[in-house]
Amino acid sequence: MDQADRKRDQAARAAWLSYVSGLTQDEIARRLNVSRMAAQRLLAFAVQEGMVKVRIDHPIAACMELGERIARRHGLRFCEVVPADPMAPGQANLPALAIAGATWIERLVDTEAALVIGVGNGRSVRAAVEEMASSPRPQHQVVSVTGNIARDSSYNPFDVVMRLGDRLSAQRFLMPAPLIAETAEDRRVLEGQKPFREIMALAARADAILIGIGQLDGTAPVLQDKVISRDEYEVLRRAGAIGEVLGNFLDAEGRILDSPLRDRVIGLSLDAVARRPAVAIAGGTVKVPTIHAVLRRGMLQGLITDETAASALVKLG
Repeated sequence: MDQADRKRDQAARAAWLSYVSGLTQDEIARRLNVSRMAAQRLLAFAVQEGMVKVRIDHPIAACMELGERIARRHGLRFCEVVPADPMAPGQANLPALAIAGATWIERLVDTEAALVIGVGNGRSVRAAVEEMASSPRPQHQVVSVTGNIARDSSYNPFDVVMRLGDRLSAQRFLMPAPLIAETAEDRRVLEGQKPFREIMALAARADAILIGIGQLDGTAPVLQDKVISRDEYEVLRRAGAIGEVLGNFLDAEGRILDSPLRDRVIGLSLDAVARRPAVAIAGGTVKVPTIHAVLRRGMLQGLITDETAASALVKLG
């Protein structure tokens, strides 16, 4: 074991003694035979390296009530609402969403039965996977439900298939295609390839699908990640698009816009996703119109959101 590994091992021990055993820093220092200052540094290092993940296992009444109202209104199996960030109440509480998402995934995969887990892309979904503890479940399979390549041929930095597969030591099936093809003919050619057909067939029988929901404004991920061009963005906005889910652009009623992009989307259709147990992670004021549109479409069985978004969704009905 080299010096860096020894430091990480010592930091993990210090974190365990502090957060699990409840020892003081003086007690930790004595246990590890180091100074109190060294114990402080080890604990700070453990937090910095992501070894410490804090979860509070206590329901918050207001959040639970919001979740129950949304679930009843939209026929969901569940709606989990995490607290808003008091320092930035209008923004998505991404750390809390990530913890809630990670907890849901961990419960899902905690079974001896082999599962097929479908995943879309997105920052919230990626954050949830990053929050998970490594838990080998090699019997499971993880599969893309959409394309993963941007216009410039780079892979989406928020792809989660590989990361979730790593966490579970599971088989990974990455869809080797863009989210939106250059032309409808390009899409037809890709969909005719045998590897593509096999991945699509696997995704279509997923036991659960986890997706993100995107807004459509100047900060939209599909624009920043070069999934669509600025000109295409302007056309979509003028046509009434308010958001995006799995490459499909929706109006406020949850209908897919009949735009030139519609026949170029690669991946499972929203109707196919609706036939599987689909769960979305999304929060923050900016995503409320799109979350509401997706709920109106009736394609979800579960939603993980934050208090800010949930309050707005209840008002929208």
